[in-house]
Order: sequence, then C-alpha cells, then structure tokens
Amino acid sequence: MSVYINGSKNDIFFEIKTTRGEVPVVAQVKQSVTEWIAQLHAHKKCPKFVHDVLNIIENHMLVVLSEEKKRHTSTALKKAFHEINKLCRANESHDYCVQGIPTPVTPQPNVPVAVLLNENAQNMLDNNRSHLSVHDGRTRNSMTVESLRRMEIAGNVPPEASPVASRAHSAYTWCHKFEKAGGVASR
Repeated sequence: MSVYINGSKNDIFFEIKTTRGEVPVVAQVKQSVTEWIAQLHAHKKCPKFVHDVLNIIENHMLVVLSEEKKRHTSTALKKAFHEINKLCRANESHDYCVQGIPTPVTPQPNVPVAVLLNENAQNMLDNNRSHLSVHDGRTRNSMTVESLRRMEIAGNVPPEASPVASRAHSAYTWCHKFEKAGGVASR
C-alpha cells in the first residue's frame, strides 16, 4: 500500500511522485509490484505458462504510457493469450502448464514518466504533496496529446477525439443502440 495523490492509502499498481527537477510530477509502476512479480517467477510451483502470463502483464499491460513504451492493444493481448492457451492445450505432458520451473528474476526499476495532471488531480496533489514520495533521477517523456489522440481505441470513434471523449462516445453509442433495440443488447 502506498499513499495516492488524494492522501489515501491504496493498492493500485501505479504511483505518483513529486520531483525536485524541472518535471513536477512523474508516474510509475510501483516497485512493490515488480518485486511481487519477481517473487512469483521464483516460486517453486510456477510453470512456464504462468511465467509467460506474468511477462505479458509486466511488459505489455502494466505500462505508464510514454513516447518510448506503449501498452499492447487488446488485439495483441488476445493473440498472446490465445497462443498461451494453444500451448497449454497442446502440451499433453503438462510440462508447460503444470510443471513448476522457478526462474529467479531481478526486478528492474521502472523509469518514471513525466505526466501532466488534470485540474482535479492537480488540486489533490497540491493538498497532499507532503504524503508523496520524491523521485530523483531519470524520467521518460509522456506521450504527446497528439500521440494519445492517434492511439488505437475501441469503437467507431473519429480519430480527432481524445481517448477520454472516445470512450465516452463509445459508451454513449452503445447505450443509444441498446435503447433503440428496446433494451436488447445488440452491436
């Protein structure tokens, strides 16, 4: 558990830190999360398929978006998990999905990403700054607004829409279709 920008302790995977440098705020995956993943890799009953799932989670899902590093799309994740499923089903000796293969992994520190907070988050930060850790060291640049706008997003949303507006538009479109269909879900 760590203190979030609103002053509460939480168990989310990411943390916000202040800095003493030019970048006022950074976000990163908590070190405790990467250490926990390393402990799971080293567990004596951890099979190869769990190692593969943990690698996907750590390297392609638990990612603070930056110009250098992006999360996998849902399509890429579906494909990766489908491949793992095929390996489990094809492996009749159960070595891949059952046999424990402890693999010691040294947790790599996550380079924090400089972030811009929205007004609400900035107000919370200003009121709780003393509760947050301070980061000294290298940071990555966050994605630009334009890069975020170009990201692949679900639904039939115009590319010029922001990611938040796009999700809201997708939800609105689905709800509207739901109502038009008389409360029957359709796509």
